[in-house]
Amino acid sequence: MGFVNSLKDETKFLFSGKGMPYEKVCLTVAAIISVFLSVLLAGNFAKDAPVIVIDLDNSRCSRELITQIDASEYMRVKAVINVATTPDELFFRDEADAVIYLPEGLEKNFYDGDAAPIGIFYDNSNTAQTADIKAAMNELVAINNAKISGGSSGGLTLNDRNLFNPAGSTDTALCVRRLYCAKALRVLRLNRQKQSQARQSFLHWKLYTARAALSNERRSDYGIRSDLPHNESYQQQTLRRANETST
Repeated sequence: MGFVNSLKDETKFLFSGKGMPYEKVCLTVAAIISVFLSVLLAGNFAKDAPVIVIDLDNSRCSRELITQIDASEYMRVKAVINVATTPDELFFRDEADAVIYLPEGLEKNFYDGDAAPIGIFYDNSNTAQTADIKAAMNELVAINNAKISGGSSGGLTLNDRNLFNPAGSTDTALCVRRLYCAKALRVLRLNRQKQSQARQSFLHWKLYTARAALSNERRSDYGIRSDLPHNESYQQQTLRRANETST
């Protein structure tokens, strides 16, 4: 109950007009962003992720596969290309999350019971979407292989390759190491500066104490007492000593 009462008091004070206005702005912006992201990411899965198909077979079997891919709730066929193309170029500006490669002779190998590989390239910078695409493609391959399964070891197979993996990139790891190295060098430099300042302060203190001791020794050599006021002259201190001796 204590926490609830404290929360009520804080909320009442926040909207009483006595608090700072930026607190209301922060809460309002946080609420709007939370609602917006909740609506944007509703379902927690990839929906109609754009894919590009490179169809070099251009057969009835390949066209059926393209129709099945486009009918999937996870994927949307954005374009079909019938000539050999480098997959890297198709990922520019996030135009596609995956590129599916249907090689020449796919239909013949599929119906002859031979291995019919399908190449698929994933943009692994977005692992959440590519995971759903992988699951959908594995399901499509299994469904099509079940249609002609007669004890044959052939059928459709997936040969996938992950591109643009920032988490496992050597450049990213090298950049992180350089940042850590720069941070460590900065910390070492700050520590050295602090040690140098401490050393200088210690030397100044030693020099001050040495000068004070030398000054006291010189006063004692001249018969000047260090416990007397420093503004007394030598003659005044001599007269004081004579008066003290006579008494």
